[in-house]
Amino acid sequence: FANNGQLTESLRGPLEPALEAAEIAYSDDDQWSATVSGGVAVLAGIAAADAICCASLNERSASPDHQAAITLLGRVRVPDVDDLVKALSFRISIKNAAHYSSSLLSIDKSKRGLRAADLFRSRAGPIVNPSRR
Repeated sequence: FANNGQLTESLRGPLEPALEAAEIAYSDDDQWSATVSGGVAVLAGIAAADAICCASLNERSASPDHQAAITLLGRVRVPDVDDLVKALSFRISIKNAAHYSSSLLSIDKSKRGLRAADLFRSRAGPIVNPSRR
């Protein structure tokens, strides 16, 4: 795990635009758009988890194994952290399909990824920016 208090500050800015990009890219009837949207939602979720961990624990996972990031997020002491862990776990489970697969991500999985993004948006803000609570 990397300990980097300055990372929290650098991650605050890109979270909202990344989540907005995922929502803009999404289309109910276009699997290409759903795949792009799901891929952006995955990246936004990983960044949001890093920001939450940095703000709460003053560390983030630097491991190429995303399971380490899930485990670290589980150590954060906030209400309903299990919901955040489940949302990050789901996003990571679709990462390969959204980023590297020759198949398209299903519209249902993209929708679930966006719902997870909404959860992180609502939960990350007060954790990462405590002055906005």
